Amino acid sequence: MALTTEQFTLGTAGTQICAPDNESVSVIVHNDDKRSNYHVYIGNSSVGTATGLELHEGQYVQLTVPAGVALWACGDPAGATASVLRIAND
Repeated sequence: MALTTEQFTLGTAGTQICAPDNESVSVIVHNDDKRSNYHVYIGNSSVGTATGLELHEGQYVQLTVPAGVALWACGDPAGATASVLRIAND
């Protein structure tokens, strides 16, 4: 079982925060920003403020990313930060 962590400073365009894997992986995404109105949005490669799952400051979500699928994120405004904990069954 492999465990990895990364932190991302996000722009308003999508950034890949979890690369595709041969197996499904468990992922926790946390909006690290303590500033109000700095939000993180997660979704597919076309993620945006209108299409992504919104995480407010300090909020996190745990999800399973299917095999072969990447997870993307963007920030609003640019400069929002997110941490990612990835648990793979490698």
